[in-house]
Amino acid sequence: MIRKGILAVVCILSLNFAKSQSYTEKSFSQMEEFLQNNQDTLYIINFWATWCKPCLEELPAFEAINKNLSDYKIRIILVSLDTEANRKKSLEPFLAEHKLQNEIWVFPDKKPSDWIDKINPVWQGSIPGTLFLNNTKSINNFEEHAFTYDELLLKIDGYK
Repeated sequence: MIRKGILAVVCILSLNFAKSQSYTEKSFSQMEEFLQNNQDTLYIINFWATWCKPCLEELPAFEAINKNLSDYKIRIILVSLDTEANRKKSLEPFLAEHKLQNEIWVFPDKKPSDWIDKINPVWQGSIPGTLFLNNTKSINNFEEHAFTYDELLLKIDGYK
């Protein structure tokens, strides 16, 4: 009986660990299709990396928005710009440790300079950068700076 209990705990911990470190690989063409969607949802797409201190400092704000505004039509996607080589070394351990609940995407495309302008022409390529998007309400705003929780709330309120 004890052995079965231990096995159950190990299985549950393994499932939680696997869930916390997961991310979805998206090609940029998949991202372009996504950017054209017509759902009445405010998409908040944050571009970040584990080596970027301001990016890491703002991640709790995105997590809190996800948790506290779950009744709103908001979808937060965190796009990690960690290189493919850095994913195993830095991104996966970071995700496992911090157990982020927001959706995590990575791009296998090698040169961000090929797609940065396609995300938003005002983006100069620095991170953190955040795209606020709702095509049904003609919202397409990109900002290159870190956000606090209160700043995110003000932005979201302005898009209602």
